[in-house]
Amino acid sequence: MKRMIVIIATGLTLAACGLTGDPKVAALKTDCATVVTDLEAVTEFAKIGITAEDFCTCMVATVAAEPEAAQAKLMSGMSAVAAGMKDGVGTDDAVRVIRDAGEGDDASAEARALREDVDLTGDMFGAMLEHMEGNAGACKAS
Repeated sequence: MKRMIVIIATGLTLAACGLTGDPKVAALKTDCATVVTDLEAVTEFAKIGITAEDFCTCMVATVAAEPEAAQAKLMSGMSAVAAGMKDGVGTDDAVRVIRDAGEGDDASAEARALREDVDLTGDMFGAMLEHMEGNAGACKAS
């Protein structure tokens, strides 16, 4: 679950870091807003004492601090998960579909790359939550 929450939050972090004006950032904010509606994310945020907005703002800042290539991968992962949730699918299920498509000998290079992007986004999401939980909701990137 924390991996899924990490994926969700990645999107908003970029937007909060002065990357405004970029259509990619607007898309990332929208994707994050979609992902953070997952019940598990909402529950996790409540346990930590933060809001979805707090998390997404931190996510934007965290992603903005990454090199440009990593930012693109993180945004790709967030976008894929948000797209997978469009029909009421939860984060875990959306991620599972993406990861399954990127496994196996018959997986396309694109599906494998997307799986890596989603995994990277999930790892960041988890690290952010862990830091926020241990630091009274404070964002490491702030």
